[in-house]
Amino acid sequence: MTQINLEKSSTPEIPPEQTTEQTTEQTASSAHQTLTSRNWELELLISGAVFFSLFQLPGLIQRSIEDTILQTTGNIITTVLLYAKALSYLLIFNLGGHFLLRGYWVGLLGLASVFPQEIIWEKLPYPALFQDVYKTKIRSLTETAKSVDDICRMIFGFTFLLLLLMLGSGFLYAVTTPIIFALELLFPQVNTVIWTVAMFCVVFIPIFLVSTMNSLLIRKPHLDSPRLRRWLSPMISYSLFLMLGQLYNSIMFTLRSNVARGKIYGIIYFFMGCVMLAPLGDLLLGYNRHIFFSQNESALSMEAAYYENFRQQQDNEIDRTLLRFPSIQADVISDAYIRLFLPYRSNDNDSLKARIGAGFRGFHKEGLYLPKSVEETDSTRQIALAALASIYTISLNDSLYSSQEFFFHKHPQTSAPGLLTYIPTRGLHPGKNLLVVRKFGKTVEYFIPFYYAPR
Repeated sequence: MTQINLEKSSTPEIPPEQTTEQTTEQTASSAHQTLTSRNWELELLISGAVFFSLFQLPGLIQRSIEDTILQTTGNIITTVLLYAKALSYLLIFNLGGHFLLRGYWVGLLGLASVFPQEIIWEKLPYPALFQDVYKTKIRSLTETAKSVDDICRMIFGFTFLLLLLMLGSGFLYAVTTPIIFALELLFPQVNTVIWTVAMFCVVFIPIFLVSTMNSLLIRKPHLDSPRLRRWLSPMISYSLFLMLGQLYNSIMFTLRSNVARGKIYGIIYFFMGCVMLAPLGDLLLGYNRHIFFSQNESALSMEAAYYENFRQQQDNEIDRTLLRFPSIQADVISDAYIRLFLPYRSNDNDSLKARIGAGFRGFHKEGLYLPKSVEETDSTRQIALAALASIYTISLNDSLYSSQEFFFHKHPQTSAPGLLTYIPTRGLHPGKNLLVVRKFGKTVEYFIPFYYAPR
């Protein structure tokens, strides 16, 4: 007992606060190691959930694009949606690849746990020469799993790097576009191009200068000075703010400092280029395999878009893209009147502005509107209605209809705005008839053949 007491007394006591600090550090370190060692579970959960949920996103974005083109000119909105669609495909590709590779990794580890000795070369029916070659070319399960694990972690981080880069670009435009619009409203006498160029200089010249000085100081470090540092520091902070650099540069710098510059930048430029060029391909690329099938609309074709009874429906949802065109109730008509719907498209606003005349005091690039000082009355409605109707010229067979009565109308299924007019069928001969709707003279022509079957 004496010996034990002496041993206890010779052991220095650890201060309580020191013990608490060490315990806290050990607990934090243990938690970090646990999270690091098991983060593949989080990766697999996130990539799997996002991967499968993203399958519906491109279709939803495409319908939004079609609705935007239908309702407005929507150049900015359409461009944003096209890039969102391209980005969704990028996420599907990356996270899908990550999900499959992570599943492959789990399979390798599972097999290695069943057969801990892995490859037993002595039991394989191969001569020494073959085994020597195979041993240099084929890695063990654990080595392969380690490489696949590294690739999965890089793909996961790299995917969020690309996403944050795109968000940074979107943030940049989200900040600058409202400023340009505000300047247009405050100074309408100044051309929009001037404000755009000025904003471009304010935004991109500092970023360009930071990049240029970075390259210069790498080659000539002796130019570094306290004065230059005072000048460059706010410029670097400004650049980081504009592109949300605080969010993704930790990933970028980690990859850049551990992977060869050519490889990492090549991969980034490739994927970013795909995202940037995909919308252009969506707009510009098109091909047709029906070599001998007429693609030009004429009196000899019956386009489904012109007939309400031909409208495509999926789950009771009408294809809204068809509402860009005039339409009548059916391809075979027995009614006393042809019900003709003429859709309003904001692409026509420039022509409307030229036709509106001095009697209408308000016009905006997004369409007709009334200033707050002007009360909406039947008189102002009639002026706007006449301007909209003046775009169209309607003829049925050999008869030109120049005194049609028009009404403001919204399509009952989609609420798409437009005009509605009724053309009497009295006097039409049974069988085929041709309704022709022209816009802006003969710039745009719609040929709508139909059959009249009187009751």
